[in-house]
Amino acid sequence: MTSYRQQHTPDELMARVAALWSFATTVTQPLFILLGGLVATWADSRVTLFAAAGLMCAAAILLPRREPKSTYK
Repeated sequence: MTSYRQQHTPDELMARVAALWSFATTVTQPLFILLGGLVATWADSRVTLFAAAGLMCAAAILLPRREPKSTYK
C-alpha cells in the first residue's frame, strides 16, 4: 500500500499525505481494537475473527487495480 500511495501522490504533497496516513492509522487502530473486543463479547471470538478476515478480503478486492486518470496538474 505504501508504494502505491507513493507512486500516485505528487511529490509536493508527499509529506502531507504521509502525515495524514500516519495520523489516520494511529487514531483508527485503537478504535478497531475496541470494536473487535465489543463484537467478541457480543458474539464469539471465532465469529469476530471471521468477520475481520472478511473485511480484509473485501478491502483487498476494493483496492484499485488499474491506473487512475490523473486530474492533478
